[in-house]
Amino acid sequence: MKKKTIDKSIASVCTLAILTASASPVFAESSYIKKDETVYTILKKDGTVEKNIVSEWLSGDGSLDKINDESILKDIKNVKGDEKPTIDGDKVTWDTTKEDLYYQGKTDKQLPITTDIEYELNGRSVTADEIKGQSGNLKVTIRLKNNESRNVRINGENRTVYVPFVTATEILMPRKNFKNIKSNTGKVVDDGKTSAITAISSPGLESSLNMGGDFNKLFDKIGSTITIEADAYNFEAPEIMIAATPDISALDDIDSNTNMNDISNMIDKLKKSGKELLNGTEQLYKGTSTLANNYEKFDAGTQKLSSGIGTLTDGVGLMGRNIPVLSDGAQKLMNGIERLNAGQDKFTTGVSMFIENTENVYSAYSDIDNGIKNAAAGASKLSGALSGASSGGSISELSGSISKNKELASGIVSAAQTIINDENASEESKAAAQKIVSAAQTSIAISSKQEEAVGNAASAVSSAKSGLAEASTAAKQLSSGLNQLSEGSSQYKSKFGQLIEAGNVLRENSGKLEGSTDKLYEGSQKLYNGTTQLQSGANQLVAGGSELKKGSDLLSSNSKKILSGTKELQSGSKKLYDGVKQANDKVNSEVSSKTAKIKDLEKIIDTKDVLVDLSREYNNYAGIGEDMNGDVKFIMKVNTDDESNNGTEEKQIKEEATGIKGLLQKIIKRDR
Repeated sequence: MKKKTIDKSIASVCTLAILTASASPVFAESSYIKKDETVYTILKKDGTVEKNIVSEWLSGDGSLDKINDESILKDIKNVKGDEKPTIDGDKVTWDTTKEDLYYQGKTDKQLPITTDIEYELNGRSVTADEIKGQSGNLKVTIRLKNNESRNVRINGENRTVYVPFVTATEILMPRKNFKNIKSNTGKVVDDGKTSAITAISSPGLESSLNMGGDFNKLFDKIGSTITIEADAYNFEAPEIMIAATPDISALDDIDSNTNMNDISNMIDKLKKSGKELLNGTEQLYKGTSTLANNYEKFDAGTQKLSSGIGTLTDGVGLMGRNIPVLSDGAQKLMNGIERLNAGQDKFTTGVSMFIENTENVYSAYSDIDNGIKNAAAGASKLSGALSGASSGGSISELSGSISKNKELASGIVSAAQTIINDENASEESKAAAQKIVSAAQTSIAISSKQEEAVGNAASAVSSAKSGLAEASTAAKQLSSGLNQLSEGSSQYKSKFGQLIEAGNVLRENSGKLEGSTDKLYEGSQKLYNGTTQLQSGANQLVAGGSELKKGSDLLSSNSKKILSGTKELQSGSKKLYDGVKQANDKVNSEVSSKTAKIKDLEKIIDTKDVLVDLSREYNNYAGIGEDMNGDVKFIMKVNTDDESNNGTEEKQIKEEATGIKGLLQKIIKRDR
């Protein structure tokens, strides 16, 4: 296979594309019409557009007949015939019997390649008109910008690329006005009168290919910025012409002249294998180091194990000697719980009897409480009657009241005495009842005296009144004491009710306690049986302890030998890893510089198909009919006249474009 360097491949792309742009049209199918479009642009001295003139050439392999074309051009006119078009918006229809049709028009649509021209004289930024006729150190900078960006996806990656355009820029500088001419790119041809600088560029290509490293230097030859320095004398604006085409079909040959994929794959496999080998030896070294470090700990553990087993055997013997004490305690615990379980039945029965007797006492006390309340009501009435008697009334009414008072006081004494004799009554209730008895007995004594006094009614009226007054006072005291007794009795009865409720709770929980003691007794039996089994197991453990001690001693002895072997293995794996690492580093250093270049070349190969497709898709500037093949090229010339062009500029541009083509052919021959 014939080999090419990347420098010559790029050079071929640049030069062949320009030539192809001016080549004869090739028809994909005989039924198609070819549209060859040339855009002539007159630029101002700063590179901005002054006028666009578009020339269209429609051709076929026979009579064109009726042609349905599309175009955004204004002022369309047939330049080589009498046929006139029918125009409907962008639809342009021609009807001719010729094989060729030429027409032209104008448009202000933005060019795909725009130009910016800057001038500096003696380091100062100026315009071309400002320095006309001046002399000094001149710097001219021409910047070409690609305006046709596209968002595409290449190998799963979103990329911004530009429709590829190849441009040829020619700068003509008369020797009488410019000397010591230097350019950062292109070729300088001098015929003694004029120096012609011709530079090949591809604006946007560097960004589209996204290359780096050493390949950036390659774009110095096709960069989008052209810088020219010279000594100017009586400055006149140099003539600048730019030709551009999107045709880069020469890129199709790149795949046939390269086997980058095979080389890249072999390098990747070599690096991958070296990395895997290095990783393997590294893991081996780390593993042996870990083994040696951990086995050293294991060896130390075997020594501790031997002494620990002796301590364990002694401990097991001590445990075996103390297990009978544990078993005896478990037996006593079981017997005690059994007695507790038996006493639990008596406790439950006693609680039930206590609650029953308490309820009987509560029922009996209810009668006493009612009696106290009745006595309190009677005492209140007595107190009222005595108060009335002491203030007046008949002797007979007084005598009846005295009798009733004596009878009522006797009943109160009897009721209060019952409370005093009740064993279940509280001390507070008994003390209150005792006061009631004393007050009632005092009332009875007074009543007796009153009865004697009634017998001597006439003579003892004044004495009776005095006694009634005392009786009234005593009755009031009696009523007050009975009211206190009634209040205390109610509280006593309420506490009695709470005692009964607490007893019911006690009776309910005593039943639950009985079930718990049964489970506790069952568990104590299991504890006793377990201590018996523990005794048997401890005896077996003591017997096996001596055998375990013999085995641990043997393990300790052999562990020393194994530790020595792991240390040697660690040392050998370290030497192996160092050797593989040194070899792998050497291999990587040999291929690393090549890998970056190959990766960049792979980017070119991955991107070139997209660029070729974009190049083919960009087949017109002003529009094209649906059933046409298109080809487009751009010719731009800076207007150096002081006055506006007079309409002959297009002819001049065409003539000079032909000169550029011839110059490019010479450049290509020199490169080869």
